[in-house]
Amino acid sequence: MEHTNTLRSCLLYVGEENDDVHSFARMTMLTRCFLCNEKEENGSHLFLHSSCARQLWSLFISLFGRSCVMLQSVQELLASWGIKGRSRPMNKLWNAIPPCICWVVWWERNFRCFEGKKNPCIDGEI
Repeated sequence: MEHTNTLRSCLLYVGEENDDVHSFARMTMLTRCFLCNEKEENGSHLFLHSSCARQLWSLFISLFGRSCVMLQSVQELLASWGIKGRSRPMNKLWNAIPPCICWVVWWERNFRCFEGKKNPCIDGEI
């Protein structure tokens, strides 16, 4: 449970909407999303709206026979996540989905950023 709370805190911090232009040592850098190269990278885009994240969310939500409209921010998603009336093991599994998806997305982002490689399982259709 400790790890889930730590991950949740990190996601909420990273999920903060921030300026997409960062200034450091009088240099201005644009931050492009390493997963889709379409938009500037922020937590909401990275974990919810990038092509990689959308594929993973769709896959796991459909495995549970549910449908979902993706919310605008990580905070909204975590606040609304839950299933009523399910067994305790099913609730545990359902509650593990957001941190697991975010972990895979973060891992893939760093792999592309620092190694310059793409995971073929995530890059194509899942």
